[in-house]
Amino acid sequence: MGNSQAQGVAIGQWREHSSYNHCIAVTEGNDKLIYCATQYNLFSFNKDDESIQRYTKVNGLSDIGISTIRFNKSMNYLMVAYTDANIDILENGQIYNIPDIKIKNLQGKKNINHILFMNNYAYLSCGFGIVVVDVSRKEIKDTYYIGPLGSHIEVFGLAVNGNSFYAATESGVYQASTTNPNLANYESWTKHTTLPHPDGKYNAVVSFANRIVVNLSNTSMNMDTMYVFNGTSWNPYLSSISTSSKASLESMYGMLVTAGSYEINVYNASDNIIIHRSYAYPTDAIIDNDSIVWVTDPQDGLIKNWGSWYVQNIIPSGPSSSNVFDMSVQGSKLWVASGGRDDSWSNLWQLSGLYSFIDDKWSSYNATNTPGLSNVFDVTSITVSPSNPDIVYAATWGLGLLEFTNSVLTNVYNEDNSTLDTLHGLPGYYWLGIGGSVFDGDNNLWVTNSSVNRALSVKKNDGTWQSFDFSGLINNNIVGKLIIDNSNQKWIILPKGNGLLVFNDNNTIGTTSDDKSKRLNVSIGNGGLPSNNVLSLALDQDGEVWVGTDMGVVVFYSPEAVFSGSNFDAQYITLMQDGHAQHLLETETVNSIVVDGANQKWIGTQNAGVFLMSPDGTQELQHFTAENSPLFSNTIISIAVDNLTGEVFFGTDKGIISYKGEATAGNEVFSGVYAYPNPVKEDYTGLIGIKGLTTNANVKITDITGNVVFESVSKGGQAIWNGKKFDGERVKTGVYLVFCSSQDGSEKEVTKIMVIN
Repeated sequence: MGNSQAQGVAIGQWREHSSYNHCIAVTEGNDKLIYCATQYNLFSFNKDDESIQRYTKVNGLSDIGISTIRFNKSMNYLMVAYTDANIDILENGQIYNIPDIKIKNLQGKKNINHILFMNNYAYLSCGFGIVVVDVSRKEIKDTYYIGPLGSHIEVFGLAVNGNSFYAATESGVYQASTTNPNLANYESWTKHTTLPHPDGKYNAVVSFANRIVVNLSNTSMNMDTMYVFNGTSWNPYLSSISTSSKASLESMYGMLVTAGSYEINVYNASDNIIIHRSYAYPTDAIIDNDSIVWVTDPQDGLIKNWGSWYVQNIIPSGPSSSNVFDMSVQGSKLWVASGGRDDSWSNLWQLSGLYSFIDDKWSSYNATNTPGLSNVFDVTSITVSPSNPDIVYAATWGLGLLEFTNSVLTNVYNEDNSTLDTLHGLPGYYWLGIGGSVFDGDNNLWVTNSSVNRALSVKKNDGTWQSFDFSGLINNNIVGKLIIDNSNQKWIILPKGNGLLVFNDNNTIGTTSDDKSKRLNVSIGNGGLPSNNVLSLALDQDGEVWVGTDMGVVVFYSPEAVFSGSNFDAQYITLMQDGHAQHLLETETVNSIVVDGANQKWIGTQNAGVFLMSPDGTQELQHFTAENSPLFSNTIISIAVDNLTGEVFFGTDKGIISYKGEATAGNEVFSGVYAYPNPVKEDYTGLIGIKGLTTNANVKITDITGNVVFESVSKGGQAIWNGKKFDGERVKTGVYLVFCSSQDGSEKEVTKIMVIN
């Protein structure tokens, strides 16, 4: 379980790029460790050396999306509960999975709200009742349905005081004897009817100072009430009404810790507040054996409080949010737009801005840390300048086009300094929506501008602007992303089932009299799309335009013929599967298509994960899903490929994860040819890359005596060797020569690889 955020990754390996700001639960471990759960993943913090260890699907967790965690100090293991009721146990460097609740068909909510340890068992408070886990056997021991007549009832917490269990539920507090051998019988559980609100929602319960403390949730008024049971009667705990909604109650080291909106409090056994801190909305809080208070927060990560007012925010490197809508890479610099639109193309009002991943370091730019972004919402598209990767353009769905230079906001293009225009007809309402932007070969930046007649603008390479009128041609004048083909034609997505717009300025931007425009749709002879709901576009290395729709993928093999009058319709790619012909991904919604250095197609879908297809699309080379890989989710929103390194970034609805692919961009000539890793050590089992090649270069690997052990053709600018001979056996220790020649034989190069076995 190593740190997945190490410098780079080997070919064929994954690394996660999770956000660690949104923390939801904290627990104290042994060996000076504090464990913190985020919305999706987990990390530990060492109090002595302040080192951080990340735990994700990449390095062993079985799932993503955590609901709660709890450490058993006496037995030295951490239990992780997921939002889908999956369970992991981290014990002695191993991760054990217990998926029984997740895969079982159950009525009621399948979630885990709280974990209580007693003896060798873990008692899970679930959306349908209580589940008992035998930790030593790593299996489910029993399930208690404690509602009336054995009905399902959501249990938010469980505590033990004396010989009794106390369960906080959605409709009251229940009690049962810990020695009762038949706790699965609902009649073993007695409801406390003497509580002032016996049928109320009690979302937390703890045993504190030989008493039971519960919290009555009243979120509509944001003013909860805590009650204490002394074994005979229930009374309000301190004041009758709290000043905040309580997210958690924790009892430890003779103290009671409460966390909720606005504050955390620590009470001693005499019910005096000994520590008080103000926060916007802490989600959990504990106090450790060094009297340090640890707080989780949805924005500020894990917060360490000690002494009077000493505070440290602990947030592992990552984007500030898990929101992803668009990504772009140039020069190994990744930029991410975190905003979005709903299905009707209305605003989501996301304020998380944009992020960058440069030199293996994440940075975030939003209202909290970047001058000029205080009112910026829904950043929906990113374009990195191909001539200067330090210049980045970020499209917003409402406030124009942002320009960043060296990660500093240097301009905002709107109606005052460009031909971009605002939505008219709504007095007092300002909105300037940008659907996307792209550079052409002459370094002109083309920008789509929604809800206005002049829906396409260009920022020319001399800094001047010009716009183009499509009134009457585009329904609602709403426009999305665009690409430019090899004929310099602009292909623009028309949302809401309106197909595509193709625009040709005949390479005379300043002269509009020779401009041509055409809308493409499902009609034969006018595009032949499988659906008018177009979601993604890509131009491949052969000049073909690939189109992703909600009914799969089609290709325009002759995009230059759109205005010629000849047949140019999109064509399906037909594959044979189980003896039957079918169109490529015809039942899938395709959100993203990206072309890698070997002209292979990475295709991201709404529900089926990621597909890597051969250059012509007829062969499936890889299919990654959340079930067969570390991929966070099967909902892929955006894909970006770093063609210098081969790393492929997948933006999912649960954050960003990347995979080191085999293909890189091919060079025009051999350039600094080398192999990596080198030397190849005995414990390395991954793939070996030979970089710096031209496209389709021939590579032969021989031993020192000249025997050929492997031969291949490069994928783009990189060839791959698995360290084995033709017969599949691993090569012996020694120096191996790599002979490289370009496809036409004009370039030749030799390098060496040291293999240790």
